[in-house]
Amino acid sequence: MEQYSIKIVRPSASGPLRVYKVELDGFQVGKLGSRSELSIPTSAGNHTLSFIWMGKAEKTIQINIPEGQHMTLINSKLNNWSGKIELEMGNLSQATTTSTAKSFDKNNNSAVVNQTNLKKKKLHPALIVLIVIIFIGFIASLGDDSTETVDNNSTNVQNVEMTDEEKAQTEIEKATTKFSEGKYREALEICNKVTETYPNTETASNMNNYIKEQYAQFPQYTAKQLMAEYEANIVNADKEYTDKVMIVSGTVSRIDKTNNDKNLCVLLKSGTYFYAVQLNFDTSQTDAVSALKEGDSVKAIGKCTGKSGKHFLVFDGENVMISNCLLID
Repeated sequence: MEQYSIKIVRPSASGPLRVYKVELDGFQVGKLGSRSELSIPTSAGNHTLSFIWMGKAEKTIQINIPEGQHMTLINSKLNNWSGKIELEMGNLSQATTTSTAKSFDKNNNSAVVNQTNLKKKKLHPALIVLIVIIFIGFIASLGDDSTETVDNNSTNVQNVEMTDEEKAQTEIEKATTKFSEGKYREALEICNKVTETYPNTETASNMNNYIKEQYAQFPQYTAKQLMAEYEANIVNADKEYTDKVMIVSGTVSRIDKTNNDKNLCVLLKSGTYFYAVQLNFDTSQTDAVSALKEGDSVKAIGKCTGKSGKHFLVFDGENVMISNCLLID
């Protein structure tokens, strides 16, 4: 079977420091940041390419890949004024050029080495000596002024300020990494910092959509579903869910304290008479937990630690424990 691919190149760091999710025909195929490139295996024919930012398709284009054109090159950049992504179809030879000066033969779709460009010209030794002497004399004539010039140039570079949008985007990239590592509390602290420090940026205005998009990467269960898994086979459930970050929803049956009052807990109805799914919060979440009441529907993100008794010094029955919880609006 013939192999086809789309190569997207984003060599410049100009514009906002955005990282786009790239979708081909509705399926996510990778991410594109500044000074990066993405190669996407595909097939000949019509395709839809979308660039997703903050959960929305900022740019969508239709691509027709002819039979025999195995590489399709797309150059991308961000507009310095609008901040939007701009695309243009590249020269096919750019996709196959290497440091050995290859050229692309469109007739047989193969890279052919240009032997002419490989020829090396040698300089006469006397000419090399003369060039070195002239260069040394030029450097000496600059004296201290050359150092001062370099210092001034360095100062000018250091004085270039990032825009608030660029600063916000830099922080969001850190938050994205934290979310991917399951460190959701640290990620949310970064998000709150962005909305407080750069409130007038596009990044801050789209923060709710961004957070929802990040939450979507974690599995979601109802309290009844989770308890049913543990009731059916606790060994398999522990293997599947212990130490996994997840989002759990359900109806509040009780609000209490545990672990010598070091933790707040919210019990969710689980479909069993005696036991519940227990959401455990630290005391920093006192305000959020105190606002709840029995019968409320809640959703929280946390890490499953399996059946009770593993981390707590009090008897909690056979509850399924979710630790380090945060309520999700």
